[in-house]
Amino acid sequence: MSKSQFTASGIEEHPLTGGMLFLLAGLAALGALSTNIILPSFPRIGAELGITARELALTLSCFFVTFAIGSSLPGLSLIASAANG
Repeated sequence: MSKSQFTASGIEEHPLTGGMLFLLAGLAALGALSTNIILPSFPRIGAELGITARELALTLSCFFVTFAIGSSLPGLSLIASAANG
């Protein structure tokens, strides 16, 4: 028998397992980990590419914007499917 349950809103709920918790924690840490990896290498990247610090900072800004959009898409799709279903 499945452990899934249907609630009053009609959305199927699944219990939080250890694997799912590990996945969510890893995804939450991804943003901080990636910035901690790239920031120490900024001076060398800028020197090798011949770009200014301002131009180099745009890469970090683009990463944060892309990460924010990518993080919100699953939630938006869930809301849309709940509204249509």
